[in-house]
Amino acid sequence: MTKKYTLMQVIYWAMFCSIYAFANSFLSSRGFSSTRIGFIIALSSFLSVLVQPFTAKLIDTFPKITVRKSLLTSMYIVVLNSFLISIIHNNLIVTIFFVILITGLLNAQTYMYTFIFQYINNGENVNFGIARGMGSAAFAIASLFYGNIGSKIGFEFIPLWAMSLSILVILVILSFKEVSDNSKSNEVNVKDNFLMFFTKYRKFCLVLLGMVFIFFTHNILNTFMKNILESLGKGSKEVGIGFMIAAIVELPAMFYIIKLNEKFGYSKLLKVSAIAFLVKIFITFFAVLTHNIYLFYLAQITQFAGYAIYVPVAVYYTNDVMEEKDRVKGQAYMAVSGTIGSILGNLLGGRVIEAYSINILLLISLIVCFLGTIVLFLNLERR
Repeated sequence: MTKKYTLMQVIYWAMFCSIYAFANSFLSSRGFSSTRIGFIIALSSFLSVLVQPFTAKLIDTFPKITVRKSLLTSMYIVVLNSFLISIIHNNLIVTIFFVILITGLLNAQTYMYTFIFQYINNGENVNFGIARGMGSAAFAIASLFYGNIGSKIGFEFIPLWAMSLSILVILVILSFKEVSDNSKSNEVNVKDNFLMFFTKYRKFCLVLLGMVFIFFTHNILNTFMKNILESLGKGSKEVGIGFMIAAIVELPAMFYIIKLNEKFGYSKLLKVSAIAFLVKIFITFFAVLTHNIYLFYLAQITQFAGYAIYVPVAVYYTNDVMEEKDRVKGQAYMAVSGTIGSILGNLLGGRVIEAYSINILLLISLIVCFLGTIVLFLNLERR
């Protein structure tokens, strides 16, 4: 099953890279401003914040609504809207479809993790770290490919390419056998809400707050990488190289995440991850101040200890600290924390760049990431 899930991750992240990582490049080629691009990503993220917990609630409440069906529905949304964007060039309509597209994409990302953990919790032998690591490898190769191709022929190929890969993801999902969901209780309290969840998992929720701050910075660095590189006199080709470096260095940590946990524990690993996020924004800020492209690439290398550790460890950590019946909801809230950070970062990012400069935006991001790291350190539970 590890091989099958690895294939699913490889195709999904190659597709994700085309839509999300190159959203700025694609939309800029269609004449969208930085503020409007930031608004599109932020609105998409906001909608996914609403959709993900709502979907988790539906899964918990109604036996016929499963994680598998929810994941497939999200992918169908990606396929449909990718196609519509490829044939429509009215910017207002494209804005609407792109928002729906990314909302589906982010929802799929969350439930792709919950999906496989249902099999793991049912005794299936799946190495999540290896599968996710290969997804990063696919992202790395795709980044270089898209950056090079886009710099030569433009980015109009993105929507149809994403649609084709999404169809392949759907086919892989359909190849998985149905699995019983033990996280569904026979009696579901439909009145459960976030306030009750916060009361039960107070420290976990404060960890989520820390991740909001950290992902504020992380998403600014990704969404506005094109603007960062333009301030260094570079372009789309270097965007591809930047994403490629970050994705390649993720592989070792993801491959050996289980062994790393056995030695250090998920709590310590998340602390290491937070520090790496902070180091990345600091080096990036200094790279822009000194107009040094090599420092920018050095900042991307810190991904090996930042995002690379966060992705698998956050999933395992949530699975570990939650009671079985709360795991789907917990994974959704963990994803939502990053999404809220994305909303705030993208809304603020475009406006700050146009009103002030990329330097000011990076300084704000550095301060916010520092605050998030402190909150995280104070509230992580040892398991």
